[in-house]
Amino acid sequence: MRSRLILDTSALIAALDPDQLDHAACVAVLRECQDPVLSPFVLAELDYFVRRDRSTADELELLSEVASGALPLAGFSADDVRMAHAVIEHNANLDIGLTDASLVVLAHRHDTHDLFTLDHRHLRAVQALDGKPFRLLPADVA
Repeated sequence: MRSRLILDTSALIAALDPDQLDHAACVAVLRECQDPVLSPFVLAELDYFVRRDRSTADELELLSEVASGALPLAGFSADDVRMAHAVIEHNANLDIGLTDASLVVLAHRHDTHDLFTLDHRHLRAVQALDGKPFRLLPADVA
């Protein structure tokens, strides 16, 4: 399918929860993804929501998946934080935070425009660092 896919919290939550409207579409994208990239900030958000809305057992299962490498966790350096700062500053009118900015930085690092997200309000408006639009999956599956 695609070589690199940057994972966002919203689509991961939908993939984990069969009651979510976009569950089937999100699961389908993840099944086809061969090279996912997980931001540490997405992991922190996801951990919070899984623990709050599900259980500690589900949280521990998620962390085990990440620890096993099933969801590869990206590093995020001080230089990456500087780039994220610039993304947030450039898109100040959109009120994006560090998690969304980290997706832009990781997409640049991994040379992809594919984001696994349901956050269309922010990520349709934000451009990649090369000026091109992102492809938001599962919505933009051709």
